[in-house]
Formats: sequence, structure tokens, C-alpha cells
Amino acid sequence: MLRKISILGPVVIVVAVLLSLIAYVPKTVASGPHTLEIIVVGEGTTLPPPGIHSYDEGQVVTVRAEPAEGYVFYQWEIDGKRVGRNSPIIRIEMSEDHLLRALFVKETLVAPLKSVSSSEGDEKGAGSMAGGAEWRFPMDYRLVAGEIDLSLNGDLIGDLKGNGSRVLYLGGPMAIPFPWGNYNVSFQECSLVVADDRFNAVFGKRDYAVILIKDDGDIRIAGITRYGTRAGLIWLLKEYEFLVGKDLIILEWIDLNDNGEVEYWEISPIVEW
Repeated sequence: MLRKISILGPVVIVVAVLLSLIAYVPKTVASGPHTLEIIVVGEGTTLPPPGIHSYDEGQVVTVRAEPAEGYVFYQWEIDGKRVGRNSPIIRIEMSEDHLLRALFVKETLVAPLKSVSSSEGDEKGAGSMAGGAEWRFPMDYRLVAGEIDLSLNGDLIGDLKGNGSRVLYLGGPMAIPFPWGNYNVSFQECSLVVADDRFNAVFGKRDYAVILIKDDGDIRIAGITRYGTRAGLIWLLKEYEFLVGKDLIILEWIDLNDNGEVEYWEISPIVEW
């Protein structure tokens, strides 16, 4: 009897260990499937078509954008981040659920735009503007702005009442004169020239903003029109951390949903140094 007990003991222990391992394995394996929701903004479609699709864990999905007549593919937006402007094809590894938007714009609106590289986004379906959307702009900045910029952006600048030594200047050269030429920047009628690059605005439809970061910590935001200035402020309040190590940033805003409003997801940096 004693011998049977001594043999049974190790067997029970081994079985218990195996059961614990079996119970543990599913917790270490990634789950699936995952959903990919595709939405179209503007006129066009995608392949696979807009809608909700289900894919296995780790599957790489290729999505192609196909603009309607008179429109061009402009950019992808994945999980709220704009990526992959150069290519109408994006590849996404399905390790989690994703929301993908294909952005199409009228051909006449984007014809003058400069091409911007985003190879990481094209290849991996990932990448974004640096900095997190939850970052809070430091409110110790003192605000100096033109009257029109104060009135048009009152909903954004109500908390900018700091008394610190740093200053946030808000407004183009007409509102706040400044020697932009010292920084190789020139504001012209409905256009912005930076070095040898020209960016043309269409009032209420497409605009550009310059963000200049001075060595003393002061920041200047200047748009070609009020839409560009507002775009610069909206972006800065979300992406202040992105300024680290930068001297100058050019932002582009396009009214992708044609509602006449400047929205954060419609703004992207196109030049930085």
C-alpha cells in the first residue's frame, strides 16, 4: 500500500503541471480575428470596398484607393493618424482592430501641391506625426496676437494667459510685422515661399502655416490667411512635443470634408528643419 502511494504522488504532480501549462498557453497566444473598417472621405472607393472586414491575427492586408473622375487620392488616415500620401496602396498588419480612411480631394485643388514622402506609412500602414494628441500645451506662454486672430480663435486661446518669459505670437505678417526674410520665408499674395519652394493657398480650401521656434523659446505661428493661422494653432496645441529639436515647420491644411472648418485631422506637417 505504501508503494502504491509513493508512485501515485509523482503522477499526480506531473498531471497537475501539465494541466497548468495547458491552461497557460492560450493566454500567451495573440487572439484574432481583427476587424478593419474602411471609410471613404471625398469621391472614390477602395479595394476591398468600404465597410467592415475581418482578418486573421497577423494577416497583412493590402488596400488600394481608386478615385472617382475629377478626384485624386490624397492620403490615408489610419486610427486617426494621417500617413502614406505618396501611394494609393497601403499594407496593414492585422495585430489589432483598425479604422482606415481613404481621403480623396478634387483634382483642381491639389494640383499645385508638392509631393511629400512617407515611405514608412506606405509600407507598414503605420507612422504618424510625432507627439501624442493628448499632450497639453504649456500654459505659461504669454500670448501676443492680432485682433482678428484673437476673435477668430477665442475658443482655443482662452487658457493662454500665462505670465512666463516665453511668448506665443499668433498672426501673419499683416497682423504682427516680423522680418520673416531673415529665416528664408516670404509671404506673398495667396502664397508662401520657403527657400525655393512655393506653396499656394486657396482661400477657405487650402492654406499653409509657418511655425518658427526661436532659441529663447518664443514661438511664432503665421498663416497665409486666417485659416492657416488657425490650423497652426490647432496643430500646435495638440503636437507641442513635436517641436523638440526643430527650428521651423510648415503645415498644410486642406478642407478634406468640404465643411469650411479647420479640423485637426486635416492638418499635417510637410516641411521641417
